[in-house]
Amino acid sequence: MSEPISEQIVLAVFEKLSGITGYEELYIERNRDAAVTRFPTLVLYDGDITVSYENTGRVENFLSIRVDGYVTPIGDAQTGTLINRLCGQIVQAVLADFTLGGLCYDIEEGERSVVVSNEEGQTPLSFFSMPFVIKYSTAFGDPFTLVP
Repeated sequence: MSEPISEQIVLAVFEKLSGITGYEELYIERNRDAAVTRFPTLVLYDGDITVSYENTGRVENFLSIRVDGYVTPIGDAQTGTLINRLCGQIVQAVLADFTLGGLCYDIEEGERSVVVSNEEGQTPLSFFSMPFVIKYSTAFGDPFTLVP
């Protein structure tokens, strides 16, 4: 049996993120629930799906995902540059084909947030979060079948 469209979409986004280059090592993970220990790391998190039922026998799906990025601060300006570069590459990778090969009809980028932590006694860490909403249609009662 094939995967539901939502899983196919998340896998497609993960593949796009895995194509980001320009770093000695960039770690890409999915739904990580432990502390990040390697840097830089991107974590793709599955999110909620909101649905809207149409009278046409189709279901409009709005899949929320989030990409969190973790980098080790390397100096104020350099850290900002690294975060901005990674965020730009994430947007470019995810939105280059806003249909993800025909799996969806739109992707919306949400509001990015950035946190820089430099607590005494802790490893300095810079973190950012980028939400996306992916829109697609499926047949009523069948999350495995796309409807154009």
